[in-house]
Amino acid sequence: MLTGYKTLFFDFDGTIHESIKIYYPAFMKGYEYLVTKGHAEPRHFTLEEVSQWLGYNSRDMWQSFMPEFPDDVRLAVSQIVGTEMRRLLDNGEGSLYDGVENTLAALRDDGYTLVFLSNCSPAYMASGTRAFGLDRYFHHFYCSGMFDQITKAEVLERIMPQFEGPMAIIGDRIHDMEAGRANHITTIGCLYGYGKAEEFEHADHLITSIRKLG
Repeated sequence: MLTGYKTLFFDFDGTIHESIKIYYPAFMKGYEYLVTKGHAEPRHFTLEEVSQWLGYNSRDMWQSFMPEFPDDVRLAVSQIVGTEMRRLLDNGEGSLYDGVENTLAALRDDGYTLVFLSNCSPAYMASGTRAFGLDRYFHHFYCSGMFDQITKAEVLERIMPQFEGPMAIIGDRIHDMEAGRANHITTIGCLYGYGKAEEFEHADHLITSIRKLG
């Protein structure tokens, strides 16, 4: 599948990181704050409900979840969620998908340039890198928080000129597929992540395990 490619852009949450394990408790802690402050009613969220926001940047997540909240409330909750996710990562409670480390190591050894590209904050990216030793595999790291929360497609457009083609982007959400299509590179959809089937309608390739890239 990857024969002939030079540069591979990888999403993080839902692509290499099984992030619902830390996102769900962090999300619930943030929602508890909303309830305590009288901004929301107590309620239970399923894992599936919460996972739908994985892969969104902070701005788009709030637009989808509760767009009526003022900026100060959004900021407070975002900080709670982000701090808790980083704490859980630092405590070793995060988890990579099976096969991630071996696959990334093999791709790097085979001469591919591996680029981390996520809709996250620099602090979260740094925590993930430390937690899993991602600098053993990735040559470069980028996130939307480094570019004032612009879309992944816009981030990709900015960074692509420094890399050699052909290129492919690997991810589990529509943002990854849209970024690839907008920048005319190959898209590989990860069916094992958090995206729904319709998000991969125009993907060039689909995989059921990251091992399929090996």
